[in-house]
Amino acid sequence: MKRKLDPTAVVLWLDAVYSGGLAGALMPFCQTCGQEQPGNVGVCPRCGYRQNLASVSAPSTVLFPQRVPDHLRGVGGWLLFLCIGLTFFAPVSQALIAAKALRNLATLRLSIQTFLRIGTVGTIYGGLAIFSCIAGVMLWMENPRGVSVAKAYFLVAAVLPILLYSALRFAGMEVDLLRIVLGRLASSAMWYAYLSSSRRVKLTYGAT
Repeated sequence: MKRKLDPTAVVLWLDAVYSGGLAGALMPFCQTCGQEQPGNVGVCPRCGYRQNLASVSAPSTVLFPQRVPDHLRGVGGWLLFLCIGLTFFAPVSQALIAAKALRNLATLRLSIQTFLRIGTVGTIYGGLAIFSCIAGVMLWMENPRGVSVAKAYFLVAAVLPILLYSALRFAGMEVDLLRIVLGRLASSAMWYAYLSSSRRVKLTYGAT
């Protein structure tokens, strides 16, 4: 014959849940008559109901998601400065170099070798200007792939100009190669490290 569940026991059990927590509510009262139990016993002293203690286990830890501060999420702080630089400053400066190179190609009478050198300069800096703008816009839009695109841009922006000016120096042109190498490596390494380690970047775009 099945035992009927006493409504009083249900009320007492729910009261224990809200007042003492789940761990304390699992076994302080008899599940049938509501009698308070004198410790972790298996048989109720009032009604004799045998309770299955082995089938009940209280969780040792209850995990709750931590709220992320709103001021650390979104385009702001150094990330905002980076977005402005990638979207406006870098493309403008690189486009000016490309435009000057293309203007020289159109107005000056150059040898084939000089034509190729200046054309290469214009092509590389024109491509970097477009690449930088794309990376900046993706970061502005909080595109999850924006971080990867920006990292790729900084790698390319460091390697291509160094190779370009190294070739020009080898061809006999007067180039301050050391300044170019140090400047490009320092800038690209700094922003690449920021994109890899910044908490704001991780919270805004996800894992990087």
